Amino acid sequence: MRQITFVIALSVAMAVQAPAQSQKSLSVWQLPSGECHEGRLLKRDRETVIVTALGELVLATPGRPVPFNAKANADLVAQAAFALHPRHVSAHVAIAQMAAASGLWGAVRKHLDAALAIDPFHVEGRAMAASLGRRFRLTDYDVPGANQSKAAEALFDDVAKTAVGVALAEGRLDDVDIALRLQFGQRFLRRGNAHQRLLAAKTLGGCLQESTRIKPLYEATLLDSAPSVRRACARSLGLAGDPAMARVFARSLASPHQAIRLATVEAIAEMGFREGAPYLARALAGEPAVPRAHIAVTKQSAMVTDYDVEVAANAVIAKPIVTVVNEGVILDVAIISISEERVRIVTALRKLTGLDLPVDAKAWKAAVGS
Repeated sequence: MRQITFVIALSVAMAVQAPAQSQKSLSVWQLPSGECHEGRLLKRDRETVIVTALGELVLATPGRPVPFNAKANADLVAQAAFALHPRHVSAHVAIAQMAAASGLWGAVRKHLDAALAIDPFHVEGRAMAASLGRRFRLTDYDVPGANQSKAAEALFDDVAKTAVGVALAEGRLDDVDIALRLQFGQRFLRRGNAHQRLLAAKTLGGCLQESTRIKPLYEATLLDSAPSVRRACARSLGLAGDPAMARVFARSLASPHQAIRLATVEAIAEMGFREGAPYLARALAGEPAVPRAHIAVTKQSAMVTDYDVEVAANAVIAKPIVTVVNEGVILDVAIISISEERVRIVTALRKLTGLDLPVDAKAWKAAVGS
């Protein structure tokens, strides 16, 4: 009897909660212009907004939006994404564009985030996200006359939590005063999470005339734990167009730490200065020589190979000469194999020069005049 009562009570509770959940679900609204937008319709402070998955869309045109049945459009987007390979970046962007045409902002955010998580530098994906970032209200400070310092901080703290959030905020930070961009870029490059550091690196790339940006970008290029952040820092340094940066980074090719050498190779390639190719060719040839650690797996054998004659107290004594022979293998030790390091150097050389030569130090030195 108690079990039956419990089931009935649970069913009544679910029935009571169901209408509240349906009221919070997203709907699609059609404007008088014919545009459709997925989100929640709100009246706030003498303005009408649609709260979408990307941000708030402020409605400036008169006329009340009406509900719109977007099931057919949503089904088309779902069918397009059904057989999508999860790492096909361009396909994710194409589906996001399809969803944007119907105002299905939840699908837009999902596929743009997937694309930019794989490739944060995808040209079409970044351009689309930057355009949407200017169209939607992203933070409470994203209004005319708001405090720019709080607006910039909110973009880093509240928006740059995902890959697509970084791209959305990037479009808005272009409108912030350069001194504030420099300030927050340096702060979050040192202390932020991976997404915030990525946004900071891209933001500092636009502060071309500010010399104080160079040191934090240089350090993060070599030491940051996130490959996308290191790549963004190197690109930001390359935007200044100063080939001397290749020479500055080349000093780290002699580092005893292989992780630093690999980060240096990536940085020289990302900056895009062909002047860095001779340094890479010399590194491929082992110039300068870098310290190596070794593991020896050997078997030692001692043997008498000769005798020295010594005279002691009028006695002739034969002193044996003992030689120790080590038999086995000695291996170079590194986080990544030596051959892998050479392959990465050659990959960087091919990117800088456009040449397709094999992993041959002599050939590359001759090709780049090193």
